[in-house]
Amino acid sequence: MPGSALTLLLAALSLPWSGTVFARRGDSPVHLPPTADSAPTIWYRLDPLLELHDNSRRISPRLDPIRYRSVVLDTTTRLRLATDTAGTRTYARCALTDSACPWSRSIGNSGALAERYPENVFQVVVRADDTYVGFLQELLGTPFVLLPRRLPEGHQTDLRVGSDCAALAAYGRRRMGDPIPYHGPRGLFAHLLPVPEGRMRIGDILHYGEQVQVVFQDRGRKGLSDPEDLVIQSWHPWPRIVSRDSSGWEGVPFRVYRFRADAPTDSGPEWNIPRSPWRCLDKPPKAKECR
Repeated sequence: MPGSALTLLLAALSLPWSGTVFARRGDSPVHLPPTADSAPTIWYRLDPLLELHDNSRRISPRLDPIRYRSVVLDTTTRLRLATDTAGTRTYARCALTDSACPWSRSIGNSGALAERYPENVFQVVVRADDTYVGFLQELLGTPFVLLPRRLPEGHQTDLRVGSDCAALAAYGRRRMGDPIPYHGPRGLFAHLLPVPEGRMRIGDILHYGEQVQVVFQDRGRKGLSDPEDLVIQSWHPWPRIVSRDSSGWEGVPFRVYRFRADAPTDSGPEWNIPRSPWRCLDKPPKAKECR
């Protein structure tokens, strides 16, 4: 390599870089860089407190702040992180000699810390794979936020600050390049088609009216929704993978839907189901016709 090119490369490697790092589960470890002068550094992991965050009565940009607990990780220069677990985690650094390091105590913020403090905060985002359900797993480790909002730097869910049930369902599509807008649960109907009985598959939406879940694993009768099937949902206090019968929505009527973009193009007459929501979704769970 010519000397000038080598000099430029070494200079680039010595620059402080920041922002969001994306990886796929099982990729090579992520190495977060030292400070610009490679001085001894103390690293922190900033864990969001998994508590109720409610934006329903607040107006942007004064949103319900996400509180973070600071955990000391290591005193070193670079930080090496494995990619064996899907989800989003936030890391911050300070020079070991910095007695006023802001990350040494709990903080609160409604935005993405890596966007607001780009010099010393890093967001590491690990997806399970390149499928819809694989991208949804990037939101594991983030808190539940009722009605996530748009901030100057982006939407809270796009920034992986937090999500509610409908935002989680939309997030995976957006990460795959499908720019569907963020809605409440009922707003998703415009992007969904009802699935014929027996045709359920991974990635389909279980719609309860005021809550949605995504089919994660079909453990019971193939193509049918069973209590032991696994779903991924964002529900207080965090997004998680649970069995349907332990999701908090067991016993509530639902219907299976699929995003229009994934419905078969030669679907045939069995897919010509009325597009209006299932009648039970608009009625109390104990309504006579829904029993």
